[in-house]
Amino acid sequence: MLSYRLNDSNLKGEKEGRRTLNALQVEDLIRAVRIFVGSGIDAEKSQKIGDFMQIYTVAKRVHSYRLELEHQGHLDYQGDSKELCLNGCGLDLEYFEKEEGRLKSTLAEWKHRVQQAYEKSLRLLHLNQRQLSMLMLILSQIQKQPDQGKLDYETSNKLVAFLSYCFPDCDQRYQGGEPAFDRVRQSLIDSFAQLHNGVNQNQLIDSLEAAERLVQLVEAAVAEPDYGGNANGKIEVITLESTTNDEENRLLINLNGKFPAHPSQIFRCNNKTEWEPLKQFLHQAKSFRELGYFIIRANELPLRVREELIKYISSVFAEDNTFVSGTIYLIFTKPAGIEAFSFLRP
Repeated sequence: MLSYRLNDSNLKGEKEGRRTLNALQVEDLIRAVRIFVGSGIDAEKSQKIGDFMQIYTVAKRVHSYRLELEHQGHLDYQGDSKELCLNGCGLDLEYFEKEEGRLKSTLAEWKHRVQQAYEKSLRLLHLNQRQLSMLMLILSQIQKQPDQGKLDYETSNKLVAFLSYCFPDCDQRYQGGEPAFDRVRQSLIDSFAQLHNGVNQNQLIDSLEAAERLVQLVEAAVAEPDYGGNANGKIEVITLESTTNDEENRLLINLNGKFPAHPSQIFRCNNKTEWEPLKQFLHQAKSFRELGYFIIRANELPLRVREELIKYISSVFAEDNTFVSGTIYLIFTKPAGIEAFSFLRP
C-alpha cells in the first residue's frame, strides 16, 4: 500500500517528528486541499502544495508499476516494500519521474523475458503467473544453498508439485502403469545436476532461465518428442445444470475420456477474470492439441473478456474451418452470455 511519512512537531516520544499516512488518508488530505485551500495563501506555500500534489500523482504510478512487477512474477518485487525518499532525495519531482521511467523499463523488459521463456519452453504455459513466480523463488532459494547442485527429498517434492502442472499429457499417458511423476522424480535429480554442471559454485543462474532449462531437461527424460502439435480439436458449448462438485467431476471425466482432467486443463472463471491469464490458457491449448481444455463457469466472464474470447476463437479457425487448437469446452452453469457463442453450436 502506498503511504506517506511526514514530519509533525506535535508528536513526542519514540515517534517524535514522524507520522505515516496511508493511501486513503493522503487522498483525503489532497481532496481537502483542493476544496478548502484557495488563492489566499502566499506564493511559496502554494508552490509547495502544488509540487506535493504533482509528486504524489507520479508516486502513485510508481507504486502501480511495482505492484504490476510483483503480479508479473519478478522476484525482486515479491512482497517487497520500499521507501522512495531515501538518501536525502526529499520531495523531488525529477527523482520520482526517473524512478517511474526505470520501473516502466524494468516491467517491459521482464514481460519480454517471460514471453521468450514461454516460446523456448512451451510447457511453462501450463503455469500461471503466480505458479511460475513460486517455481522461480524455490530455484533461487536452492541456488543460495552451499551444495546447489543437489536436491533433498523435501525440495524435490516442492519442485515436482510445480513441474507436474507442466506435464498433463504425461500424467495421462502413464496412468494405470508406472506413476507419471515417479518418472519425473527419477529424472529431476539428474536434470538438476545437469542444469548446474559447469556453472561456477559462486555463480547464480537466473531463476527464470533455470526454470526454463529445468523443464526442458525433464521433458527430454519423460515426455514424447511429438506432443500432438499437428492435431486439431474442436470447440463445444456445454450446459451444466447442476453445480455440485460431484456433477462437475463426472462431466469432466466424461468429456476427458477415462481419466480425470489434470488441473492444467481447467480454467475456472469468475466476475473478476482478466483476459491475459485466459489468453495464456488458450495458447496452452493451441500448443498441446492432443488434450482437452475446460473453461468452467464461462457465464461469469466479464463482458469485455467474453468479447476477447469470441475474437480469439474466431481467429483460431483455419480457412478450411478446422479448429487449430486442442479441444476446448466452454461450460456454462447459467444461461447468461451463452447466446454470444451460439455460432459454435451445430
